[in-house]
Amino acid sequence: MTPDILLGLTLGGGIGLANAAASYGLYRIARDRSDQVFYSVVLLGLVGRLGVALVLVALVLLLAPVHTYAFVGALLVSVALGLVVETTLIYRGQMQRTTDTASGPPVSQTPSPQTSL
Repeated sequence: MTPDILLGLTLGGGIGLANAAASYGLYRIARDRSDQVFYSVVLLGLVGRLGVALVLVALVLLLAPVHTYAFVGALLVSVALGLVVETTLIYRGQMQRTTDTASGPPVSQTPSPQTSL
């Protein structure tokens, strides 16, 4: 492998890994908050992370001597894997939140009076 391919694979994978790490960090911050705060942090974090990733991709493609296909391929694979992990975390977290709130306070076991017609 040539150095430009190795650099492309490294930088593409690194940007994708950094995106996934930032996603996980934001999830950890938001997971114990209210639903409104949770979704705000997750969605605004998504927009911010994508913006930063876009700038980094542009800088790498313009300034670094990388093999373009290797860079883009590594970036796409690492971002896709990070997205699977992010989606799984959010889904599991929401299922846990739903289970916790659905159990709520104990329900009385006393039978309700029945009315006859």
